[in-house]
Amino acid sequence: MKRYKWLEGVKKRIPLGIKLKLIDFSLKNKRIQEINLSNYSNKPKIYIFLGTDYPNLGDHALTLAHKQFLEYNFPGYEVIEFSVDRTLDAVEFLKKSITSRDLITIKGGGNIGIEYFREELLRRKIINTFDSNTIVLFPQTVYFPDTKIGIREFVNTIETFKQRDNIYVFVRDLKSYSLLKKEKMKNIFLVPDIVFSMNENTQGSIETNQKKVLLCLRNDREKSKDRLESSWIRKTLEDRGYSVEITDTVVDFDVNKQNREKVLSEKLTDFSNSSIVITDRLHGMIFSYICKTPCLVLETYNHKVTGQYEWIQESNAVNLIQSKSDLIKGLEDFEKIYDEQIFEYIDVKDKHILLKDILKSNMYINFENREDLQKRKFGEKYD
Repeated sequence: MKRYKWLEGVKKRIPLGIKLKLIDFSLKNKRIQEINLSNYSNKPKIYIFLGTDYPNLGDHALTLAHKQFLEYNFPGYEVIEFSVDRTLDAVEFLKKSITSRDLITIKGGGNIGIEYFREELLRRKIINTFDSNTIVLFPQTVYFPDTKIGIREFVNTIETFKQRDNIYVFVRDLKSYSLLKKEKMKNIFLVPDIVFSMNENTQGSIETNQKKVLLCLRNDREKSKDRLESSWIRKTLEDRGYSVEITDTVVDFDVNKQNREKVLSEKLTDFSNSSIVITDRLHGMIFSYICKTPCLVLETYNHKVTGQYEWIQESNAVNLIQSKSDLIKGLEDFEKIYDEQIFEYIDVKDKHILLKDILKSNMYINFENREDLQKRKFGEKYD
Protein backbone atom coordinates (compact mmCIF):
# COMPACT_ATOMS: atom_id res chain seq x y z
CA MET A 1 0.00 0.00 0.00
CA LYS A 2 2.81 2.41 -0.81
CA ARG A 3 0.72 5.02 -2.52
CA TYR A 4 -1.81 5.21 0.30
CA LYS A 5 0.84 5.35 3.05
CA TRP A 6 2.79 8.03 1.20
CA LEU A 7 -0.33 10.15 0.84
CA GLU A 8 -1.27 9.73 4.49
CA GLY A 9 2.27 10.67 5.50
CA VAL A 10 2.11 13.91 3.54
CA LYS A 11 -1.29 14.84 4.96
CA LYS A 12 -0.10 14.32 8.53
CA ARG A 13 2.69 16.86 8.05
CA ILE A 14 0.42 19.67 6.85
CA PRO A 15 -1.13 21.84 9.59
CA LEU A 16 -4.93 21.47 9.62
CA GLY A 17 -5.70 25.12 8.89
CA ILE A 18 -3.43 25.13 5.84
CA LYS A 19 -4.77 21.75 4.70
CA LEU A 20 -8.37 23.00 4.69
CA LYS A 21 -7.39 26.13 2.76
CA LEU A 22 -5.54 24.02 0.16
CA ILE A 23 -8.60 21.80 -0.32
CA ASP A 24 -10.83 24.86 -0.72
CA PHE A 25 -8.40 26.43 -3.21
CA SER A 26 -8.10 23.26 -5.30
CA LEU A 27 -11.88 22.91 -5.62
CA LYS A 28 -12.39 26.55 -6.54
CA ASN A 29 -9.73 26.31 -9.25
CA LYS A 30 -10.63 22.88 -10.64
CA ARG A 31 -10.93 22.78 -14.40
CA ILE A 32 -14.49 21.80 -15.35
CA GLN A 33 -14.83 18.92 -17.81
CA GLU A 34 -17.82 18.03 -19.94
CA ILE A 35 -20.41 15.47 -18.77
CA ASN A 36 -22.19 13.35 -21.37
CA LEU A 37 -25.54 11.77 -20.48
CA SER A 38 -26.75 11.22 -24.04
CA ASN A 39 -26.92 7.44 -23.56
CA TYR A 40 -29.53 7.65 -20.81
CA SER A 41 -33.31 7.37 -21.27
CA ASN A 42 -36.03 9.96 -20.77
CA LYS A 43 -36.99 8.48 -17.40
CA PRO A 44 -36.86 10.79 -14.38
CA LYS A 45 -33.48 10.59 -12.70
CA ILE A 46 -32.11 9.92 -9.23
CA TYR A 47 -28.59 11.25 -9.06
CA ILE A 48 -25.97 9.90 -6.67
CA PHE A 49 -23.30 12.47 -5.82
CA LEU A 50 -19.91 11.80 -4.19
CA GLY A 51 -19.68 8.23 -5.50
CA THR A 52 -16.47 6.54 -4.42
CA ASP A 53 -13.48 6.78 -6.79
CA TYR A 54 -10.62 5.93 -4.40
CA PRO A 55 -9.41 2.55 -3.09
CA ASN A 56 -11.47 2.30 0.11
CA LEU A 57 -13.72 -0.75 -0.13
CA GLY A 58 -15.90 0.35 2.76
CA ASP A 59 -16.77 3.49 0.82
CA HIS A 60 -17.23 1.50 -2.38
CA ALA A 61 -19.69 -0.71 -0.48
CA LEU A 62 -21.52 2.45 0.61
CA THR A 63 -21.81 3.55 -3.01
CA LEU A 64 -22.83 0.12 -4.32
CA ALA A 65 -25.41 -0.46 -1.56
CA HIS A 66 -26.79 3.05 -2.17
CA LYS A 67 -27.14 2.40 -5.90
CA GLN A 68 -28.65 -1.07 -5.44
CA PHE A 69 -31.14 0.30 -2.90
CA LEU A 70 -32.37 2.92 -5.37
CA GLU A 71 -32.49 0.60 -8.38
CA TYR A 72 -34.40 -2.10 -6.49
CA ASN A 73 -36.95 0.20 -4.86
CA PHE A 74 -37.49 2.69 -7.71
CA PRO A 75 -37.32 0.91 -11.07
CA GLY A 76 -39.23 3.75 -12.70
CA TYR A 77 -36.24 6.04 -12.17
CA GLU A 78 -32.85 5.98 -13.83
CA VAL A 79 -30.04 6.00 -11.29
CA ILE A 80 -26.92 7.94 -12.30
CA GLU A 81 -23.76 8.07 -10.20
CA PHE A 82 -21.21 10.88 -10.21
CA SER A 83 -17.88 10.22 -8.53
CA VAL A 84 -16.26 12.61 -6.07
CA ASP A 85 -13.80 13.77 -8.70
CA ARG A 86 -16.57 14.50 -11.23
CA THR A 87 -18.89 16.24 -8.77
CA LEU A 88 -18.10 19.80 -9.81
CA ASP A 89 -18.37 18.79 -13.48
CA ALA A 90 -21.80 17.28 -12.77
CA VAL A 91 -22.98 20.33 -10.83
CA GLU A 92 -22.19 22.62 -13.76
CA PHE A 93 -23.84 20.26 -16.26
CA LEU A 94 -27.00 19.69 -14.22
CA LYS A 95 -27.56 23.38 -13.62
CA LYS A 96 -28.91 23.46 -17.18
CA SER A 97 -30.43 20.00 -17.53
CA ILE A 98 -31.94 18.86 -14.22
CA THR A 99 -35.75 18.76 -14.14
CA SER A 100 -38.29 19.18 -11.34
CA ARG A 101 -38.95 15.42 -11.44
CA ASP A 102 -35.34 14.53 -10.59
CA LEU A 103 -34.05 13.69 -7.13
CA ILE A 104 -30.55 14.27 -5.77
CA THR A 105 -29.00 11.88 -3.27
CA ILE A 106 -25.59 12.18 -1.63
CA LYS A 107 -23.54 9.16 -0.61
CA GLY A 108 -23.45 8.37 3.09
CA GLY A 109 -20.49 7.51 5.29
CA GLY A 110 -18.52 9.40 7.87
CA ASN A 111 -17.57 12.61 6.11
CA ILE A 112 -19.80 15.30 7.62
CA GLY A 113 -16.98 17.12 9.36
CA ILE A 114 -13.49 18.41 8.63
CA GLU A 115 -11.65 15.08 8.57
CA TYR A 116 -12.61 14.68 4.91
CA PHE A 117 -13.05 18.32 4.04
CA ARG A 118 -13.18 17.90 0.26
CA GLU A 119 -16.44 15.97 0.59
CA GLU A 120 -17.76 18.51 3.10
CA LEU A 121 -17.22 21.43 0.72
CA LEU A 122 -18.63 19.52 -2.25
CA ARG A 123 -21.76 18.63 -0.30
CA ARG A 124 -22.31 22.31 0.56
CA LYS A 125 -21.83 23.19 -3.12
CA ILE A 126 -24.48 20.66 -4.18
CA ILE A 127 -26.98 21.88 -1.57
CA ASN A 128 -26.41 25.54 -2.40
CA THR A 129 -26.78 24.95 -6.16
CA PHE A 130 -29.96 22.84 -6.50
CA ASP A 131 -32.37 24.66 -4.22
CA SER A 132 -35.49 23.56 -6.15
CA ASN A 133 -34.75 19.84 -6.05
CA THR A 134 -35.19 17.53 -3.10
CA ILE A 135 -31.84 16.39 -1.70
CA VAL A 136 -31.52 13.26 0.44
CA LEU A 137 -28.32 12.52 2.34
CA PHE A 138 -27.85 8.79 2.83
CA PRO A 139 -26.88 7.62 6.34
CA GLN A 140 -23.98 9.64 7.71
CA THR A 141 -21.91 10.13 10.83
CA VAL A 142 -21.39 13.72 11.98
CA TYR A 143 -18.11 14.53 13.72
CA PHE A 144 -16.54 17.95 14.26
CA PRO A 145 -13.71 18.29 16.79
CA ASP A 146 -14.19 20.71 19.67
CA THR A 147 -11.64 23.18 18.29
CA LYS A 148 -11.85 26.67 16.86
CA ILE A 149 -11.81 25.31 13.29
CA GLY A 150 -14.17 22.45 14.13
CA ILE A 151 -16.73 24.73 15.75
CA ARG A 152 -16.54 27.23 12.88
CA GLU A 153 -17.11 24.58 10.23
CA PHE A 154 -19.89 22.92 12.22
CA VAL A 155 -21.73 26.25 12.23
CA ASN A 156 -21.19 26.56 8.45
CA THR A 157 -22.58 23.08 7.86
CA ILE A 158 -25.65 23.66 10.07
CA GLU A 159 -26.37 26.95 8.27
CA THR A 160 -26.16 25.13 4.92
CA PHE A 161 -28.61 22.44 6.08
CA LYS A 162 -31.09 24.88 7.64
CA GLN A 163 -31.41 27.26 4.70
CA ARG A 164 -34.20 25.23 3.05
CA ASP A 165 -36.92 22.69 3.82
CA ASN A 166 -36.38 20.16 1.04
CA ILE A 167 -33.22 18.59 2.49
CA TYR A 168 -33.55 15.25 4.27
CA VAL A 169 -30.55 14.20 6.34
CA PHE A 170 -30.25 10.56 7.39
CA VAL A 171 -27.70 9.85 10.09
CA ARG A 172 -26.61 6.42 11.18
CA ASP A 173 -25.88 6.85 14.91
CA LEU A 174 -27.63 8.34 17.91
CA LYS A 175 -24.81 10.76 18.74
CA SER A 176 -24.99 12.37 15.29
CA TYR A 177 -28.80 12.49 15.50
CA SER A 178 -28.74 14.20 18.90
CA LEU A 179 -26.11 16.68 17.70
CA LEU A 180 -28.24 17.83 14.76
CA LYS A 181 -31.54 17.81 16.66
CA LYS A 182 -29.93 20.05 19.29
CA GLU A 183 -29.52 22.61 16.49
CA LYS A 184 -33.29 22.43 15.86
CA MET A 185 -32.87 21.05 12.36
CA LYS A 186 -35.87 19.68 10.49
CA ASN A 187 -36.02 16.45 8.52
CA ILE A 188 -33.37 14.52 10.47
CA PHE A 189 -33.77 10.73 10.58
CA LEU A 190 -31.91 7.87 12.24
CA VAL A 191 -31.26 4.63 10.33
CA PRO A 192 -28.34 2.13 10.14
CA ASP A 193 -25.46 2.33 7.67
CA ILE A 194 -26.77 1.49 4.19
CA VAL A 195 -24.22 -1.36 3.76
CA PHE A 196 -26.36 -3.40 6.17
CA SER A 197 -28.87 -3.60 3.31
CA MET A 198 -26.51 -5.66 1.14
CA ASN A 199 -27.18 -9.37 0.65
CA GLU A 200 -25.89 -11.70 3.32
CA ASN A 201 -23.59 -14.67 2.80
CA THR A 202 -23.59 -18.10 4.44
CA GLN A 203 -22.24 -18.55 7.96
CA GLY A 204 -19.09 -20.65 8.22
CA SER A 205 -17.67 -22.58 11.16
CA ILE A 206 -14.38 -23.03 12.98
CA GLU A 207 -14.08 -26.53 11.54
CA THR A 208 -14.61 -25.66 7.88
CA ASN A 209 -12.51 -22.51 8.17
CA GLN A 210 -9.77 -24.30 10.12
CA LYS A 211 -9.74 -21.80 12.99
CA LYS A 212 -8.75 -18.88 10.78
CA VAL A 213 -8.94 -15.33 12.11
CA LEU A 214 -9.05 -12.39 9.75
CA LEU A 215 -7.26 -9.37 11.24
CA CYS A 216 -8.49 -6.12 9.67
CA LEU A 217 -6.90 -3.18 11.50
CA ARG A 218 -6.46 0.40 10.38
CA ASN A 219 -3.21 2.35 10.42
CA ASP A 220 -4.40 5.85 9.58
CA ARG A 221 -5.78 9.03 11.12
CA GLU A 222 -8.76 7.26 12.71
CA LYS A 223 -6.75 4.64 14.59
CA SER A 224 -7.19 4.92 18.36
CA LYS A 225 -3.94 5.75 20.17
CA ASP A 226 -4.98 3.31 22.92
CA ARG A 227 -5.74 0.38 20.62
CA LEU A 228 -4.33 -3.05 21.41
CA GLU A 229 -1.11 -3.73 19.54
CA SER A 230 -1.59 -5.92 16.48
CA SER A 231 1.54 -7.92 17.35
CA TRP A 232 0.08 -8.87 20.75
CA ILE A 233 -3.28 -9.76 19.16
CA ARG A 234 -1.58 -11.97 16.59
CA LYS A 235 0.55 -13.82 19.16
CA THR A 236 -2.48 -14.38 21.39
CA LEU A 237 -4.39 -15.89 18.48
CA GLU A 238 -1.54 -18.13 17.39
CA ASP A 239 -1.05 -19.35 20.97
CA ARG A 240 -4.71 -20.44 20.90
CA GLY A 241 -4.20 -22.44 17.72
CA TYR A 242 -5.56 -19.96 15.18
CA SER A 243 -4.01 -19.14 11.86
CA VAL A 244 -4.02 -15.40 11.20
CA GLU A 245 -4.64 -13.67 7.90
CA ILE A 246 -4.05 -9.92 7.52
CA THR A 247 -6.40 -7.86 5.37
CA ASP A 248 -7.69 -4.33 5.04
CA THR A 249 -10.66 -2.57 3.47
CA VAL A 250 -8.29 -0.06 1.92
CA VAL A 251 -6.33 -1.51 -1.00
CA ASP A 252 -3.26 -0.41 -2.97
CA PHE A 253 -4.78 -0.52 -6.46
CA ASP A 254 -7.42 1.42 -8.33
CA VAL A 255 -11.06 0.52 -7.74
CA ASN A 256 -13.73 2.10 -9.92
CA LYS A 257 -17.26 1.57 -11.20
CA GLN A 258 -16.09 -1.12 -13.60
CA ASN A 259 -14.32 -3.43 -11.13
CA ARG A 260 -16.07 -2.40 -7.87
CA GLU A 261 -18.45 -5.36 -7.60
CA LYS A 262 -15.75 -7.93 -8.40
CA VAL A 263 -13.30 -6.51 -5.86
CA LEU A 264 -15.97 -6.25 -3.17
CA SER A 265 -17.15 -9.80 -3.84
CA GLU A 266 -13.60 -11.11 -3.41
CA LYS A 267 -13.16 -9.17 -0.16
CA LEU A 268 -16.48 -10.40 1.24
CA THR A 269 -15.43 -13.95 0.39
CA ASP A 270 -12.37 -13.44 2.62
CA PHE A 271 -14.67 -12.42 5.46
CA SER A 272 -17.05 -15.34 4.81
CA ASN A 273 -14.21 -17.86 4.77
CA SER A 274 -12.93 -16.87 8.21
CA SER A 275 -13.91 -18.21 11.61
CA ILE A 276 -13.60 -14.89 13.42
CA VAL A 277 -12.82 -11.32 12.38
CA ILE A 278 -11.02 -8.81 14.59
CA THR A 279 -11.28 -5.24 13.35
CA ASP A 280 -11.41 -1.55 14.19
CA ARG A 281 -12.77 -0.64 10.77
CA LEU A 282 -16.46 0.20 10.64
CA HIS A 283 -17.05 -1.70 7.44
CA GLY A 284 -14.81 -4.50 8.63
CA MET A 285 -17.47 -5.00 11.31
CA ILE A 286 -20.37 -4.64 8.87
CA PHE A 287 -18.75 -6.94 6.27
CA SER A 288 -18.38 -9.55 9.03
CA TYR A 289 -21.99 -9.13 10.03
CA ILE A 290 -23.53 -9.46 6.57
CA CYS A 291 -21.23 -12.45 5.96
CA LYS A 292 -22.37 -14.02 9.25
CA THR A 293 -18.83 -14.24 10.61
CA PRO A 294 -18.43 -13.49 14.34
CA CYS A 295 -16.52 -10.28 14.97
CA LEU A 296 -14.54 -8.69 17.81
CA VAL A 297 -14.57 -4.92 17.39
CA LEU A 298 -11.99 -2.43 18.63
CA GLU A 299 -12.96 1.21 19.11
CA THR A 300 -11.58 4.17 17.14
CA TYR A 301 -11.15 7.75 18.34
CA ASN A 302 -14.60 8.82 17.09
CA HIS A 303 -18.08 7.30 17.33
CA LYS A 304 -18.32 5.83 13.82
CA VAL A 305 -17.79 2.22 14.90
CA THR A 306 -19.63 2.33 18.23
CA GLY A 307 -22.59 4.09 16.59
CA GLN A 308 -23.15 1.15 14.23
CA TYR A 309 -22.38 -1.42 16.89
CA GLU A 310 -25.40 -0.11 18.82
CA TRP A 311 -27.72 -1.32 16.03
CA ILE A 312 -26.50 -4.92 16.37
CA GLN A 313 -25.26 -5.12 19.96
CA GLU A 314 -27.99 -7.62 20.92
CA SER A 315 -26.41 -10.15 18.57
CA ASN A 316 -24.03 -12.61 20.21
CA ALA A 317 -21.94 -12.62 17.03
CA VAL A 318 -20.36 -9.21 17.64
CA ASN A 319 -18.54 -7.96 20.73
CA LEU A 320 -16.99 -4.58 21.45
CA ILE A 321 -13.62 -4.98 23.19
CA GLN A 322 -11.35 -2.48 24.92
CA SER A 323 -8.74 -4.52 26.76
CA LYS A 324 -6.62 -7.67 26.52
CA SER A 325 -8.95 -9.48 28.90
CA ASP A 326 -11.94 -8.44 26.74
CA LEU A 327 -10.31 -9.98 23.68
CA ILE A 328 -9.51 -13.26 25.41
CA LYS A 329 -13.03 -13.49 26.85
CA GLY A 330 -14.49 -12.64 23.43
CA LEU A 331 -12.55 -15.50 21.85
CA GLU A 332 -13.68 -17.90 24.57
CA ASP A 333 -17.32 -16.85 24.12
CA PHE A 334 -17.18 -17.34 20.36
CA GLU A 335 -15.52 -20.75 20.72
CA LYS A 336 -18.28 -21.85 23.07
CA ILE A 337 -21.01 -20.57 20.76
CA TYR A 338 -19.37 -22.31 17.77
CA ASP A 339 -19.56 -25.60 19.70
CA GLU A 340 -23.28 -25.08 20.23
CA GLN A 341 -23.99 -23.38 16.84
CA ILE A 342 -26.31 -20.70 18.23
CA PHE A 343 -25.05 -17.48 16.70
CA GLU A 344 -27.92 -15.02 16.40
CA TYR A 345 -28.03 -12.12 13.96
CA ILE A 346 -30.34 -9.13 14.31
CA ASP A 347 -31.93 -8.11 11.00
CA VAL A 348 -31.72 -4.32 10.64
CA LYS A 349 -32.69 -4.08 6.98
CA ASP A 350 -36.26 -3.12 7.84
CA LYS A 351 -34.94 0.10 9.41
CA HIS A 352 -34.24 1.39 5.89
CA ILE A 353 -37.96 1.42 5.05
CA LEU A 354 -38.01 4.96 6.42
CA LEU A 355 -35.43 5.99 3.83
CA LYS A 356 -37.53 4.42 1.09
CA ASP A 357 -40.67 6.19 2.33
CA ILE A 358 -39.04 9.62 2.36
CA LEU A 359 -37.70 9.15 -1.16
CA LYS A 360 -41.05 7.87 -2.43
CA SER A 361 -42.97 10.77 -0.89
CA ASN A 362 -40.68 13.32 -2.46
CA MET A 363 -41.07 11.78 -5.88
CA TYR A 364 -44.61 13.12 -5.83
CA ILE A 365 -43.61 16.40 -4.24
CA ASN A 366 -41.32 17.13 -7.14
CA PHE A 367 -44.28 17.33 -9.52
CA GLU A 368 -45.81 20.10 -7.43
CA ASN A 369 -44.90 23.73 -7.02
CA ARG A 370 -42.64 25.24 -4.45
CA GLU A 371 -45.54 26.63 -2.37
CA ASP A 372 -47.01 23.14 -1.86
CA LEU A 373 -43.61 21.84 -0.84
CA GLN A 374 -43.44 24.39 1.95
CA LYS A 375 -46.91 23.43 3.23
CA ARG A 376 -46.70 19.65 3.27
CA LYS A 377 -43.38 18.90 5.04
CA PHE A 378 -43.69 15.14 4.66
CA GLY A 379 -40.68 14.34 6.83
CA GLU A 380 -42.13 15.66 10.09
CA LYS A 381 -44.52 12.76 10.59
CA TYR A 382 -41.60 10.35 10.91
CA ASP A 383 -39.69 12.40 13.45
